[in-house]
Amino acid sequence: MSGKKRVNRKNTVLNDTKVQYEHFKHGIKVICDSWVDADFYKLFPELALLEMFGSQYRTLKIIKAGNDVPDHLFQSFKNALEQLLNGAGFPDEEGQLLPLKSILKHGLSLMYYVEDLSPDAFPAAAEIKEKLKDYEFYSENYCTIYNLLEGSFLFANIEVSNFEKGILWAEHAPMTDDESYTREDHEIVVHYKKILPLKINCDEHTRGALPVGWAFSSLHFTEVMKRPSDIGLKDMGSDEPAPVYIQSHALWQLANRLDQPAGLMHYLVFDALTRNVKYTVRHDGKTLVEFRLVDKKARYLLICMTGGKMLIQTFLFLTNDGCPEGNRFNEIVRLTKAEKNEYLLDTLNGINSIKPEDLKRIAHIFHDSGCESLLSLREARPLAQHPIGDRDSTRLENHINYLKSIKVNNMHKRNNRDQ
Repeated sequence: MSGKKRVNRKNTVLNDTKVQYEHFKHGIKVICDSWVDADFYKLFPELALLEMFGSQYRTLKIIKAGNDVPDHLFQSFKNALEQLLNGAGFPDEEGQLLPLKSILKHGLSLMYYVEDLSPDAFPAAAEIKEKLKDYEFYSENYCTIYNLLEGSFLFANIEVSNFEKGILWAEHAPMTDDESYTREDHEIVVHYKKILPLKINCDEHTRGALPVGWAFSSLHFTEVMKRPSDIGLKDMGSDEPAPVYIQSHALWQLANRLDQPAGLMHYLVFDALTRNVKYTVRHDGKTLVEFRLVDKKARYLLICMTGGKMLIQTFLFLTNDGCPEGNRFNEIVRLTKAEKNEYLLDTLNGINSIKPEDLKRIAHIFHDSGCESLLSLREARPLAQHPIGDRDSTRLENHINYLKSIKVNNMHKRNNRDQ
């Protein structure tokens, strides 16, 4: 005899199952308390809870769609998504958040069980179905759960993805149309698309460029295709949809001028070309497409046609020469490009570093030039990739006042001549 105590594996499994069952019942009670009231859980007989436990959704897993998903990007995506799933959800009557992760396990288990429940299965069955009718499939609340999940996918997607690293996106297997998935396969599947660069000839130079596209759980990766006429480009020889590419220089300008997370900026390039597109055609035949940040105009994408492709050549901040607002701004402030840079008027961080009380005194130059949307972007400060300190704008204010005095003196001179 070895003297070792034999382990009864059957009892161990049974004990583990009992613990899991108690945890499951607690999760269902939390859902019942939040969705209906504290007495609702008591309507379920023990046998109903056991049946629900047997057909429950398993603990949610986040997995790769295949080996082409890079490990480091997958881990970053997984960490971001788990944080979102634990932070998003329904607030209960006391304002406490019911995490989406719990809803996707216990909430869906409850919904599916009640969906299949016969009204005469046990005494309170009909009452249970009536009280949970607001959580039937494809009800407003069900759609809210789906939208919260889609929103979490998109936030994780934007946080981790960009044109240079590649695009990651996710789908929740049980909510797809693929009937081969079961509650045993309770998975969020993460996909990846590497974006390959190519060389494009433009203005007698060869430029490195990347295709513009994005991915969503319902659409997967989609490259942007636009007709030239969609953005005001005419006489191109053909108005067939053309793929859109972005120069590496334009991505650098985007990071330099706005200093926001790369994924957010690159997603907003896609958004600018696919949702509520607004454009201005320049005299040189190129098009300026509005680029919005927190739904406020912040700059333009400068686009031309070349070799059957659309190319985003650069980004123009609203105060830059070459766009309508920038030209008017320059007429007012009369600053050279170097002086705009010195006064920090050509970057979002520069505008956002002006003290609010100082900004009020010079706000008129932004309103008069059509750049007033830049004054509404202070809420983007927390996302800036570099620290922003408040700075004194006395020199700029003195310059503006000096220009005003010249304008007043010139008006007096003209009036004296007229007399």
